[in-house]
Amino acid sequence: MAKAQIGTAKYVANKLKAKGLQRLRWYCQVCEKQCRDENGFKCHTQSESHVKKMLQAGSDGGFTIDKFSKQFQHDFVSLLRMSHGDKPIGANRFYNEYIQNKDHVHMNATRWSSLAAFCQSLANQGILNVEDTPEGQVIAWIDTSTEAASRKQMMEQTERNNERKAAERALALQMARAKAAAPNEPKEPKEFKEHMQTSKTKIAFSLKTKPAAGPRANPLRKKL
Repeated sequence: MAKAQIGTAKYVANKLKAKGLQRLRWYCQVCEKQCRDENGFKCHTQSESHVKKMLQAGSDGGFTIDKFSKQFQHDFVSLLRMSHGDKPIGANRFYNEYIQNKDHVHMNATRWSSLAAFCQSLANQGILNVEDTPEGQVIAWIDTSTEAASRKQMMEQTERNNERKAAERALALQMARAKAAAPNEPKEPKEFKEHMQTSKTKIAFSLKTKPAAGPRANPLRKKL
């Protein structure tokens, strides 16, 4: 079938259709060709050029797949870091953001068979935090820079200081409540105080020593 000539209405319509995001499963990463439907993709996979490139990719010892895998991982992590930082986001939601770029590397050309397997691989490498939830996987980029480590340390120190101050305020409040709830000390009657003041006697201490007493006479000795 002949291609539409440049400038014709059919050519413009084809260009407008090509601007939109097509089905990912109808994209050939090796040939970098997007097909519009299943029939077009089937015809492409049976073409001589596609078969030749696939034979070359299969005989290079996995070099082509490894190249696409590295590029896919680099683009995925870079976009996650720039757009969301270390904030958590749903894996499927972010993948939809990633594929908005028509020139992105498709996952069907990488070593990973699913998005979940890819995210788990990044988690094993220490690049992402992955949490399984009822709504699906939630991912977050791990910032391993020196600035992030110092910032995290400062945040932890601030949190500890806030906890200490909160504990001190709670203790002071408890002490104030206990003091307010305690019974008042009994006051002594005025008559009792006056009686105690008048009945006080002075006790004098003398440092003088008494003279030693002489030997006592034995009355029995005189009789003898």
